[in-house]
Amino acid sequence: MTKLALNRPVSAIMFIIAIAVFGIASIFSFKMEMFPSMEVPMLAVTYVYPGAPADIVEEDVVEAVEDACRGLSSLDSYTAYSYENYCTIVFSYQYGVNIDSSYMDLTKALNNIDLPEEVEEPTILEMTFDSHTAATLSLAVQSSDSEALTAIVNDEIIPELEAVSGVAQVTTSGGKENNVQVILDSKAMARYGLSIGDVANYIGSADFNMPVGKFSAENRDITVAASETVHSLSALKQIPMMTEKGSLITLSDIAEIRIDSEDQESMSAFNGSPSITIDLSKAQSANTVAVTEDALNVIEKYAASYPDIAFHVMNNNGDAIQKILISILKTLIIGAVLAMIVIFIFFGDMKASLIVGSSIPLSLLLAVSVMRLFGFTLHLMTGSALVIAIGMIVDNSIVVIESCFRHQKEATTFREAAVKGTKSVIASVTASTITTSVVYLPFAIMSGFAGQFLSEFGYTIIIIMVSSLLSAVTVVPLFYTLLKPTEKKGLRTDRILSHVTKAYRRMMPKLMKHRVTVIGGAVVLFTGAIALGATLNFELLPTTYDGSIIVEAVFRPGTTLESMAEQAGRIEESLLEDPHFKEVNMVIADSKASFTAYSETAQTRSSEAAVKTYNQKFKAYANMDVTVLPTGGNSSSLGFLVQPYTMVNLQSLELDQAIAAADALKEELSMIPGVVQVNAESGDSATQAVIRTDSLKAMRFGLTPAQVAIEIYYALNGVDVMSTTLDGKTYDLKVTYPDGTYLDANALMNKQIQTGMGGVITIGNIAEVHYEDVLQSRVRMDGKYMASLQVIPDAAHMMEVSSAVKGYMKQVSLPEGINVAETTDDRILNEELTKMAIFVFAGIFLVFLVMAMQFESPRLSSMVMMSIPFSFIGSIVMMRLFGINISLISMLGLMTLVGTVVNNGILFVDTANGLKRNMPAEKALIESGVIRLRPILMTTLTTVIAMIPMSLEKGGNTGMMSGLAIVIIGGLITSTLLILLFLPNFYLLIAGKKSETIGLTLAASDHDVQ
Repeated sequence: MTKLALNRPVSAIMFIIAIAVFGIASIFSFKMEMFPSMEVPMLAVTYVYPGAPADIVEEDVVEAVEDACRGLSSLDSYTAYSYENYCTIVFSYQYGVNIDSSYMDLTKALNNIDLPEEVEEPTILEMTFDSHTAATLSLAVQSSDSEALTAIVNDEIIPELEAVSGVAQVTTSGGKENNVQVILDSKAMARYGLSIGDVANYIGSADFNMPVGKFSAENRDITVAASETVHSLSALKQIPMMTEKGSLITLSDIAEIRIDSEDQESMSAFNGSPSITIDLSKAQSANTVAVTEDALNVIEKYAASYPDIAFHVMNNNGDAIQKILISILKTLIIGAVLAMIVIFIFFGDMKASLIVGSSIPLSLLLAVSVMRLFGFTLHLMTGSALVIAIGMIVDNSIVVIESCFRHQKEATTFREAAVKGTKSVIASVTASTITTSVVYLPFAIMSGFAGQFLSEFGYTIIIIMVSSLLSAVTVVPLFYTLLKPTEKKGLRTDRILSHVTKAYRRMMPKLMKHRVTVIGGAVVLFTGAIALGATLNFELLPTTYDGSIIVEAVFRPGTTLESMAEQAGRIEESLLEDPHFKEVNMVIADSKASFTAYSETAQTRSSEAAVKTYNQKFKAYANMDVTVLPTGGNSSSLGFLVQPYTMVNLQSLELDQAIAAADALKEELSMIPGVVQVNAESGDSATQAVIRTDSLKAMRFGLTPAQVAIEIYYALNGVDVMSTTLDGKTYDLKVTYPDGTYLDANALMNKQIQTGMGGVITIGNIAEVHYEDVLQSRVRMDGKYMASLQVIPDAAHMMEVSSAVKGYMKQVSLPEGINVAETTDDRILNEELTKMAIFVFAGIFLVFLVMAMQFESPRLSSMVMMSIPFSFIGSIVMMRLFGINISLISMLGLMTLVGTVVNNGILFVDTANGLKRNMPAEKALIESGVIRLRPILMTTLTTVIAMIPMSLEKGGNTGMMSGLAIVIIGGLITSTLLILLFLPNFYLLIAGKKSETIGLTLAASDHDVQ
């Protein structure tokens, strides 16, 4: 291949130009995302059971679903959440299952369940990773005319956003929507003998359109439809009705009809002013950047059409992705430039620096073209792989050009030096490339969550390594021949290296005489590092924040929206007064007020510091439980995988027993150092009025308890009749009683209802009201009740508190019948980190096999492998110094070390093997160290310096990769010292001082260098 490139330089250059063109084109055509596309093997089933409390929902629906589905194939676990009016059952399957097949099996099982008639048909949704993360795009929309704004948002903006390609769902919070309200006059209703149901039926019969059949005319079938339409408010008022006595009246005789805003179920405010919050979520397969750009184009159109409406973008994942990839590109460029500077410092020749430096963009562009060809996505992991690969790319090129320079002394032409220099090391660089590639092969083929997260990363590194090999054996010798670089002598680096080599030659004989002591010292260092590593915390993925926080205020169930808004105003005011926050968004719904305070871009206060400040400030607020959590950075993108709290789940066959155990444990957990508060997520109760109808009394009046219940429901909630168009606008029409008519139980018991015999009685004549405390929610996991505690830590010590809580739960004595249920987070963490560890060892084992086959010597392979664990010393020390936890990312850094360390070890031992033919073993090892000193230092420095920009990333999504860079930097520093100082001693310990080599050599001609 080298000779082909040298014999046909024009063709080679054209090929290089083609790589550049296709590579650049590929970059701009990539699908761009924050993280790899990840599937979650979960199906969620939701049933609606109108009017049923949580315990009845559980008894009538959940238990039946559990009985029918617990034996489904590949089902891992199931969790049922029962609430008033509805329930959701989440089925978790094993990774690798065919989720479409599981969907069909689940549907069949649900179809065979016999449920009450009132239960609506179930909704089955396939859970995706995106469904657990923040919205793809979040907007706050404001206008002085809130009612007109609601109509514009609901009738115009939302439908157009939903029509954008790739949009899965658009939801809103806040806003006031007008509807047609028919407010009944109770006295007039009683006078005319009409019920609310009668009125609703008369209105519905005045506005309808229905097919009624067809007839034939002139040999044609003509469909027939019956239709009545109410076009205006005045026409609505004139709808005729028949009274109990047979007289004719109109709707206006018994009701006030008006168009007015309906009662709000939620409230939203942006920076202190009322707003409507729009959250847009993309489909799993959609391109985030394209979806957000198209959606913002829609918003820009409406901003131009309605200048009085203000649109505020609070969160834009598309913009965040572009910023991440731009940051990676900058890091890539800086790393490449720094690597070229290092090469220039060692060679002292700009041409040599350009030759080696050219391998970086060419290898990357070739790799990018291949990645695009195979449909890879450009995201944080593949982008980081490109950055990490900079040092690996120049490794092969440095070895080749350094060999060319050595052979230039004896060659008559640059071409001859290029051919001989490349030939002498091609086997070595090929072996090192294969060795590095097999390190990443397990990641590429890994399954499960970790496999989805790391697969493209592994393939990307392998593709880059192959690209760098092709570049090293073709482009480097070609440019060496064309540019004719000269190795400068007398450089400052040469003088420094001369002093280092002299010191090395003096020191190594002394170390070799005490090799057992030296090796023992290395073992002690490694043992100490392992002990230090045992103190590190575990996490699935590193968490980063950007100074933003989330505040949640939970109120007692039943608290009115107006009361919650009044009390939440204090929190909103405090956040708005903080100069560190640029925007504050508030949403109030379902007995909870949620605030997101977005940090100023240039501010220096961390999310952890902000959490501490506001935890102290809000803890004294009465009538609400306030929780403050950090957010922003990758925490918004990774959803449930990086929660800033620890969950403790207790299980029991008896719900009361589980709740009691959780209440007792709550106080104990709050005493753990670093715990800010402990929230009970189960056991919240509310007072419920239960109306029990005496069926015998009801029967005497021609009524049933169900009919009485319907009358009560209508009295309290009104009747949603239909959607109608009046004067060109569409409204929902609702029949209801005046506000405050039935504020208490006495008023409700005194409500008159018609009997089945034509008379009138009060509800109190046949029913009684009782008050009970009922649970708002009930949770079952795999058939057992579950009570959960949310442990909120000091944000600056989340991992320490998490470890302390888990340690406490392992030794705490729980009441009989209570057990600790593994949380989803813990299960994923344990499974994936265990799997990662297995694949790390699999990668190391593959390296051993490949080296043993390459050198035909398991002993030599074992010798080089000895350098791997000792290289971890620096990584572990750096992890401890910089507070980096053991995670998928840090373990990825350790695996990256394996390839680099082994490559240097292969070249060192292979050189020593060749030199042993002409000199004693000890001298051969020393000379091998001298010969390999410069390339080892060059490859180490280029990789370390290329990693520095990534290691300095703090916060945001790119900050999660800084730990990987720090692990690599620490490991490379120690591995360089170990290979040069300890590896010769390992060699002597295994091979002794015999003159024969261990196994085969790969670069014989290179070993004759003295």
